[in-house]
Amino acid sequence: MSGPKVIRTVTIEELHEAARIQLTLIDIALERWREEIVSREDSTRSRLDELIGERNRIAAMLETHQFDDMAKRAEILVAAVRHDIERSEEERDTQTARNRVRERSMRHTARSILSRCLKDGIDLSEKERNCLEMAANGAAFDASEVAFVAAEVLERTTEPNVGKRHMDQLELARSLLGESSKGSARVLLDQMKAELEDPRIATVEKWIAELERLGDSRAVEQFRDRLSGIVANGEPRSKGLSLDALGLDLSRATLVAREHAELRRGLASEIAAANVTNDLTPCQQAIRDAEHSLEARDLEHARLHVEQIRGIREACRKARAAGTARNTILSGLKELGYDVREGMPSTWTSRKRLLVRYPGRPGVALELSGDSESGRLQTRMVAVQGETRDPQTDRQVEETWCGDLEKLIESVSRTGGAVQIEKALPVGAIPLKLVADDSQEASSEMRSKMLMSLLPKS
Repeated sequence: MSGPKVIRTVTIEELHEAARIQLTLIDIALERWREEIVSREDSTRSRLDELIGERNRIAAMLETHQFDDMAKRAEILVAAVRHDIERSEEERDTQTARNRVRERSMRHTARSILSRCLKDGIDLSEKERNCLEMAANGAAFDASEVAFVAAEVLERTTEPNVGKRHMDQLELARSLLGESSKGSARVLLDQMKAELEDPRIATVEKWIAELERLGDSRAVEQFRDRLSGIVANGEPRSKGLSLDALGLDLSRATLVAREHAELRRGLASEIAAANVTNDLTPCQQAIRDAEHSLEARDLEHARLHVEQIRGIREACRKARAAGTARNTILSGLKELGYDVREGMPSTWTSRKRLLVRYPGRPGVALELSGDSESGRLQTRMVAVQGETRDPQTDRQVEETWCGDLEKLIESVSRTGGAVQIEKALPVGAIPLKLVADDSQEASSEMRSKMLMSLLPKS
């Protein structure tokens, strides 16, 4: 048993609201999963079914009020979805970079072969010449077709053994495409490989692929032009330094693009959460400011506006939670026989303090005070100034309230909420505080407000 206590009340309404937000964020994550993965990978349907199944199991937990487990599983599910997306993006960017390196290599190969054929007077068929010229001049081309044409021309110029011609040609074509595990024996191809397979080019291409995926088209165009100029430069030392500088610039631009995309997703999540809790109206200006900052790529202000939206939502949530907590406590006290009257929630809200009397216990009252916005409040029995008390000791008064509090906790628990005792002083640790009875003043104030509301407007 104990004397004055600090308690925190969590109502079923507050828990339901948090759970609805969690489900909304799960749905947003799954929608992004569909857009980023399913549209590109047909083999992932079973994985999506697995994720949706877990989402539905989490939703079912809402009906049985398993809020703690629901929150944990929701966090795990969102993390799993995010991991899937990041892995898919990484693989896709890597493959895009690999394809572009190969395409660049094939264009260089086509130009080199055309130049060699012109220099050595080697005849090409119309089909071979058209294929190589399309690749060399930057037109769209089929990499496999160019590789096999290039391999056929190179095989002719070296006059291989006739019995091995077909297999050598296939192996050479695969080497040109970067698909062979064996290195080419041709001096020309070895030179191309040394020149074009600089790992920095693949890294740069991967960053460019990520920038393209993140939607920064202007930066993509600029960096592609720089890369093309660097690759065209024949001086190795100058090319290496230029690639290093390009890589540094690209890494910075990619970090900015990632942050921009993350802020856009954060804003979308905040809007969705505000919509679930009907808090969009107070958030509208901050939402417009955030959208404007993102459009202007002013990430610092965009971040501040997103945090502002979150703060507004949190303030609205706390106000609702405080209101439901006050109503829940007063309802429970009324069930226990305390004198709870109409207008007390408003009085408690405005004064941050409320005295609740219990018929048959003259001279004492239950004082409720503290920061109800955080869900925490102090409860203590007090002596009412100018009133005659029962011949009960302070200890007996506090012990009686201890018993009532246990019943109140059970009552709130039956509704799905909870009352947690966060701090308690021992019984009799301090004497009962003497307070003035302001209940009559509060009742008079409430009657005055009701009367004013009934008067005709001037």
